Amino acid sequence: VMYTGKDYDLCTPFITPPHWKSPFILMVDRGGCTFVQKVRNGQHAGAVAVVIADNVCQCKHEDLCTPEPNTQCEKHEPIMADDGSGYDIT
Repeated sequence: VMYTGKDYDLCTPFITPPHWKSPFILMVDRGGCTFVQKVRNGQHAGAVAVVIADNVCQCKHEDLCTPEPNTQCEKHEPIMADDGSGYDIT
């Protein structure tokens, strides 16, 4: 699993570093654009899968995590639904 880094959100095309060997899985923080856009850019970069990490503390879990300074907790859980086909996102 290769982490894109907190400065890159996969909302724009991603250039795969030459030392990353296929197959690889990209992990990226959520936010900035849709899950579909992140996965599409990951596919175009050659990833076999994209893991979208929830890097925002949820309000109902404030006893377990603390939001970063100057940020608010997330009131609702993010969801992603697909068409169930298992095909690539196009």
